[in-house]
Amino acid sequence: MSEQDYMEMLMVIDEYFQRESLVIRFSNGLVVNCISDTGIYETGAEPDDYVGEFATVVKVASVITQGSNCDVQIYNDYIEISLVSVPSAILSVDGTVLWQR
Repeated sequence: MSEQDYMEMLMVIDEYFQRESLVIRFSNGLVVNCISDTGIYETGAEPDDYVGEFATVVKVASVITQGSNCDVQIYNDYIEISLVSVPSAILSVDGTVLWQR
């Protein structure tokens, strides 16, 4: 995935920041209804590195379909969307595809 594609995906989620719910699908089959909760932030790639990758967090309202494995972690009803857990698709609740990998 190119950096431009990755940033476009984050911007789609950020566009819905604390507004409407989104449906996010992951490649392991996990599908969640969620809301953008933090906006985009920068994380350190290395312990001493202040410049790293960009990420965002979504709050899970409900799990629509369980994933086939634990590749995508849900911690206290939150999923961090980062290079480790890139969605396969982001949809509006009416099913409109907003972004797809």
